[in-house]
Amino acid sequence: IPGLGLIGIPSNGLTCDRMMRMLGGVLSRPHPLIILSLSIDGPEETHDRVRGVPGGFARTWATYRRLREWVKDDHITLVANHNYFRGKPKLGSYIYKVVPDSTAMFAQLKTGEIDLGGVEPAQAAEAKKLPNINVVAYDVFGFTFYAYQLDAAKSTLFLDKRVRQALLFAIDRQAIVESQLLGYGQVANTVTPPISWAYNKDNKPVYPYDPKKSIELLAKAGYPGGVEVKLYYSAGRYPKDREVRQVVAAQMEKGGFKVDLISQEWAIFWGTSGVNGGKLPFYYIGRGSLVDADTLYDQYFRTGTTKRVSYSNPEVDKLIIEQQRTGDHQKRVG
Repeated sequence: IPGLGLIGIPSNGLTCDRMMRMLGGVLSRPHPLIILSLSIDGPEETHDRVRGVPGGFARTWATYRRLREWVKDDHITLVANHNYFRGKPKLGSYIYKVVPDSTAMFAQLKTGEIDLGGVEPAQAAEAKKLPNINVVAYDVFGFTFYAYQLDAAKSTLFLDKRVRQALLFAIDRQAIVESQLLGYGQVANTVTPPISWAYNKDNKPVYPYDPKKSIELLAKAGYPGGVEVKLYYSAGRYPKDREVRQVVAAQMEKGGFKVDLISQEWAIFWGTSGVNGGKLPFYYIGRGSLVDADTLYDQYFRTGTTKRVSYSNPEVDKLIIEQQRTGDHQKRVG
């Protein structure tokens, strides 16, 4: 949260020519998508439209981009940008308050201590009954997923395609959406969110829940008695993540995976001794701000970008770089 203002404010508050001057000497090749890639939420008109939230969150960065106060671990106060091209903001300031968890946030929403905040799926039913709270459900540019290390020097388990396929067959994702998220979500059959322009609703293949198929694939991959895996995660960052992990572990057990759940503090999990150091062979995480598909494809699938999964494919590298050379969506999806 403390970094929100520093990261988010410039993304929509700078003009393209000024941004490019700031980046002078950094880019090694033409990259028309760089402004969008640096944005937290993408073009504000797109963000506001797809979310359908009056006064959309993305617009906040442009309308309230002047930092008045930053109290570490407590709050950030932004003041109105009177030069905003859509006119003078209606509010004089905007305060982002740090709260410990969703329970505290919901409590403060109920008392009126805060005006805007997210609620967990299980809290939504109660929130809808309260006269002082207006509940708005909307899609987001993100999703949660499982990632695995493909560097043979660190882990070899998921190098086998059959093991990766077995994992997908072993997890009943629709059941998780219904039982844990109470319908506030949908199964992801691709890494591009449904509200993105690049989303392909006909993406293939689709993997239905089939634990028997999972067991068969593991046997063909050389694990007739099943396989042991350690699943790393950091609790408290995503809706019902602890409960979801427990459900997934139980489902995977039925599909031939013997799961050891390992929860870590975020700093350890995300740091160089964890995800960003390529040290975790199998982990659960989320990714947001995926207004454009390039954000995730470049980060996870272009050789050498990060150590998070160590995926490497020269043909994929070529395609990623080619689509980065144009802002024409039709050419990029072609």
